[in-house]
Amino acid sequence: MAQELPFNNLYKLRRVAADQAKACFICYKPSDVVLVTVVSKEKPDFFYLCKSHLEDTHFCSKLYFESVGTDLQSREAQLNQLKIKKVELEKRLFKLEDEERKKQSALNKLYDMVTGDKKKKQKDKKDDNSTTEKDNDSQTNKNSILEIRKSLNDTIQQIDNKSKEYLHYQLDSSFFKSRLKKYYEAVKSQQRLQFLSNESNFPSTKGLSKLTQQENV
Repeated sequence: MAQELPFNNLYKLRRVAADQAKACFICYKPSDVVLVTVVSKEKPDFFYLCKSHLEDTHFCSKLYFESVGTDLQSREAQLNQLKIKKVELEKRLFKLEDEERKKQSALNKLYDMVTGDKKKKQKDKKDDNSTTEKDNDSQTNKNSILEIRKSLNDTIQQIDNKSKEYLHYQLDSSFFKSRLKKYYEAVKSQQRLQFLSNESNFPSTKGLSKLTQQENV
């Protein structure tokens, strides 16, 4: 019969305060990111690591599981809708920013300087409202860019939160074995200390001094 593992190879990401950061399990750099086992027989296994290592497929795999009372299929549909919204916002933002860049480009400024006199004569023939309308259009464009940027950032944050809610990590077998080895070594060390601290595990020393005195006589 196979030995029951003290904890399963399934971890969730947690964060601690910056002043509580500890050495990364992989590269030993300070990190405030912690992986903690989801299911444990006794104490949960946990360790600190840099977040960048979570993207290394040789270190771990990403798995998605539904939470209690939540439908995983519904979660995926919500996540897909957010991703579609993100792409649409990115396209709109790129278009508006591209238009704004063209308006402010050095070539346009140079062109305005060269043809300034000609434009001035043409502008004199136009209504005074034309300049105001152009300024209003430019300001409206800038306001739209700011609004889309805010909406895009909010959407990205929602995607991140929604992903973390269901995201789990499964360590590569070699790394998981090293976590088990560390656990078993800690258990053996604790058992050894308990054994050494228990006087009943050693011969009694009572009467030893009297026996020594008798032998000397």
